[in-house]
Amino acid sequence: MNAQRNITLPKVIRRKKIVGDSEIIHIDCQQGIELPIDSRILCTSPLVLSNGEQDVCFMKIGDMVSDDYQYVVDCKYKPTLQKLINGTLPLIGWRKHPSFIESSPDKVLKSWDGSLIFKKENPDKREPGFREPQIAALHCFLGNAISPKETSVIVMPTGTGKTETMLAALVALPCEKLLCIVPSDALRNQIAEKYATLGVLPKFNLVSPKTQLPYVGIVRNNHLDREQWKQIILESNVIVTTMTILSQLDASCKEVIYNNITQVFVDEAHHTEARTWSDFLSGFNARCITLFTATPFRNDGKKLSGKYIYSFSLKEAQEQGYYKPIDFLPIIEWDSKKADKAIATKAVSRLKMDIDSGLPHILMARCDSKSRAREIFDIYAEKWPEYNPVMIYSGIRNYTKTLESIKGKNHKIIVCVNMLGEGFDMPELKIAALHDARQSLPVTLQFIGRFTRTSHDKDLGNASFIANLADHPTAEAIEDLYAKDADWNVLLPKKNDGATRSEIDFAEFLKNFSNLDECKIPFETIQFPLSCTLYASDTNTWQPSKWQEAINAQNFEYVYSSVAQDGNTLVVILGKVVNISWGNTSAIQNLEWHIVVVHRHITPKYNHLHIYSSTGEVDKNRLAEKILGVEPTLCAGEKLFRVFEGLHRITIPNFGGRKGRAGNITYKAYYGKDVEEGLSLTEQRELIKNNIFGHGFRDGNRDSIGCSIKGKIWSFKRGNLFDFQKWCRMVGALVEDESINPDKLFKYTLKIGSIKEWPDATPLALDWDEDIVANTNVQGISLRADGTSVGIWDVGLIIDSSTKTRIDFSVVLTEEISGVFSLEYSLHGDGFLNYKVKQLNGPIITIYNIGSPVSLVDYFNANNNAPVIYFSNGGIMMGNVYTIQNCDAPLYDTNCLRTIDWSGIDLSKESQGINRRTDSIQYNFAQTLMESFDFLIDDDGSGEIADLIGIKVEKESVTIHLFHLKYAHKGKVGASIGNLYEVCGQALKSLKWKELNRIPSFIKRIAQRENLRIEKYGNEASRFLKGEMEGVLDLQKILLYQLPLDFRISIVQPGLSKTQASEPIRLLLGAVSGYIKDVSNVDLEIICSE
Repeated sequence: MNAQRNITLPKVIRRKKIVGDSEIIHIDCQQGIELPIDSRILCTSPLVLSNGEQDVCFMKIGDMVSDDYQYVVDCKYKPTLQKLINGTLPLIGWRKHPSFIESSPDKVLKSWDGSLIFKKENPDKREPGFREPQIAALHCFLGNAISPKETSVIVMPTGTGKTETMLAALVALPCEKLLCIVPSDALRNQIAEKYATLGVLPKFNLVSPKTQLPYVGIVRNNHLDREQWKQIILESNVIVTTMTILSQLDASCKEVIYNNITQVFVDEAHHTEARTWSDFLSGFNARCITLFTATPFRNDGKKLSGKYIYSFSLKEAQEQGYYKPIDFLPIIEWDSKKADKAIATKAVSRLKMDIDSGLPHILMARCDSKSRAREIFDIYAEKWPEYNPVMIYSGIRNYTKTLESIKGKNHKIIVCVNMLGEGFDMPELKIAALHDARQSLPVTLQFIGRFTRTSHDKDLGNASFIANLADHPTAEAIEDLYAKDADWNVLLPKKNDGATRSEIDFAEFLKNFSNLDECKIPFETIQFPLSCTLYASDTNTWQPSKWQEAINAQNFEYVYSSVAQDGNTLVVILGKVVNISWGNTSAIQNLEWHIVVVHRHITPKYNHLHIYSSTGEVDKNRLAEKILGVEPTLCAGEKLFRVFEGLHRITIPNFGGRKGRAGNITYKAYYGKDVEEGLSLTEQRELIKNNIFGHGFRDGNRDSIGCSIKGKIWSFKRGNLFDFQKWCRMVGALVEDESINPDKLFKYTLKIGSIKEWPDATPLALDWDEDIVANTNVQGISLRADGTSVGIWDVGLIIDSSTKTRIDFSVVLTEEISGVFSLEYSLHGDGFLNYKVKQLNGPIITIYNIGSPVSLVDYFNANNNAPVIYFSNGGIMMGNVYTIQNCDAPLYDTNCLRTIDWSGIDLSKESQGINRRTDSIQYNFAQTLMESFDFLIDDDGSGEIADLIGIKVEKESVTIHLFHLKYAHKGKVGASIGNLYEVCGQALKSLKWKELNRIPSFIKRIAQRENLRIEKYGNEASRFLKGEMEGVLDLQKILLYQLPLDFRISIVQPGLSKTQASEPIRLLLGAVSGYIKDVSNVDLEIICSE
């Protein structure tokens, strides 16, 4: 029977041998042949067709065949003529062919000896060859291979030719038995194909004609036994597999691998943080392992371990044309249900714009799991079917067919799971939509930003990256890029309109240094303790180059210095090889890095020189003298203690003093609870201050400062070079301010410790303990009861009643679910008060995501985790520890009270409620605020931030104003202090929202409470009295990247009469307003009646 159609046979002539469920492939001829064959059937079992010259046998892979046939093709299924003609029979490859050469792994290895040709590319003449980083990496690899000492690391960003470098290293060494480990199945298949063909090396004539292609073993699962592993290693030059498979092998199989493999290449080595990787690799001699990676940081954020024999930086890659800048297009969306749609909309908008501009771009949407991929795919498929979205991940049905369709560029949108960024070659993938936080974000961005340096590049344009900055892990991953490698500022530049004022100032400051490119350490990444020795002089002389007369540069292996052009700052970086401190040997040495920073500040009243040095080898006195040209004066003595000016609520953890006696001077250091004794003796003039370190609040922010009379000033804070300059000028101005009494610091210290008697003050409010408030994952902490889970910030802690030593309080999850507890203090065996929390009624409440789930009672009673108590005298009880300022709070000035006319308002009705009662305090007060804010929010209810929240975006700042309202007892105006206790407590608790790192939680909470209100009562019950939710969601970007926060708090109590404010009321308001001012620099406003 004759047919009119031709059948195209495989072009690549390759042999394949099956070992268990794995295989060994070897390519004999890459050009291959095409045989048009008519359908004359010589045999049906097996199927044999002939064109008159060649007889070709078609066999199902694995089936036995007679030696009589010279041409044998392996098929995936049992072959039939109809399937061949219809094209429905997958042809795996040639099993036999006359082009097959007599070869073996040993003959292949011998053919590699001296066969690699080190020819550099010439892009101008379009002459192919190795790129500069490839040649450099190969020379480093070969040089290190002569006498390797440890695991080697080669860093080459995506797109700079890392894979071809691995192939060249295989041939150049040559590697006898190479194990190549990859992180995924998809990459295993791609890299195996590269090894089997040696990539572009033969095509670009980078190997000699005698070079044979390697036998490549591809291990696809962990089913091979010990003997099969022996066979696949013996009959292969290269074995490619994944760590998932290797880690599951039994000890006998691993032993075979360890004993027979001569070299190990780990591709995409930033995945190696897993315990399975390190456990398996530890079986090899570390000297035979080479890690190839696009980024030196592992997925867990740590740096790869090993000797970095070559590292091609992003900056070098960009300068040599391997990368173009990436357009970063962030979105802000707090509602996770809407975030994916917002990301997709932004990404497709950019895709449409690029396509309309003639760019052949393709969009890659990345997810972290298969289930997430299905969710994301549905969004793209439903809304933008015209771009033919497709979903792909390892294990998906029709994976191979889908991958081929993607390679055929049949889809403009590809939804994938952590796959396409590694080992996948499609330059058109220029738009990355990040739907989940990605640990391998650097590799993803390198992938889309790479510049392939081909004629196709002129059609590609720049890449784009879309991510949701409202998602904490994503925002942290992006910021981590800049922290780990300053070169990302070039590849993924931050937009000027998204920079904070401090970032802009810092960038301008760094422009003063002219030779930054020569420094091994990027100045942007330098962070050091804010500390200095302070000198004064009358000269304006500035000779920074003479630092070398004070520091012997010959004692260091690396020396770098730079001077700011404004003539105020000198930076010296020193590297020194030193012997280890724990052994008397020079065989093992460390490289120590040190920095010296000198800042000069000239004013009309004084000239200062500030010196910081991370090494004690620097003689600061000599350094100051050489730079200034004269012997300066060390700023020392009592006046240094002026640096504590402006620091409030000071805690002093250590203090040193000297006591003068005839013929004898003694020094004593005080720590912890003994500090109070030392401070007391100093106030009584029995002890002379020598050194003090304290921490507290300066300008409303946490701060620390320490000094000694010998001229040293220090802080626990760390900062960059610009921070150091500002800090030096601040402490210098305080030291020279003669209006400051050096002993004034004692007035603002705190008394901290256990107490024997209950404070003579009224409890105002309860709040969560420091372990919760300071927890970076506070948004993830929740309470659960009766099957309902509520976020920690949405739970109310409300004082029901209090007596001496006992407080009864409610923990309110919802309007229907709450529990009543008691917090009671009693004298312990040591004579001090100790607390105990009991649940009085209500459902059992469990706290989650702060360690193991535990009942709230058990949590309160462990580790001093009791609710924090705010007292009316400014004191705070945290568990068994009481804190109170050393001095009494001042009386509140009644002239500062602001009055409003409350005529016609029922002062017993506080909240306007869902129906917005027009006779309530909240409704009427809100009307007076409408013109003052862009957004006005009714946040009243359990878990509120405040009763009313006003937000206004100004030119220079964003104002967030919290208003705490309280009704008047029995609706009467007077001098009842009871009208103020609860509202003062609410003001104190709301201070936590001032911290900038809580702004995301602040905005998210507003959004969640708004969504819950509307779901329950409808749009007409919106909490927004003015403005829309969408506008508030943009505030995070503005606050985190553009404008500073102006935070304000007001107490509104119409039951307080300004003219009748008694001394107890003034004491209460003075303590509360003083505390708020000290810890937040916020002036508390109090609004009342006349």
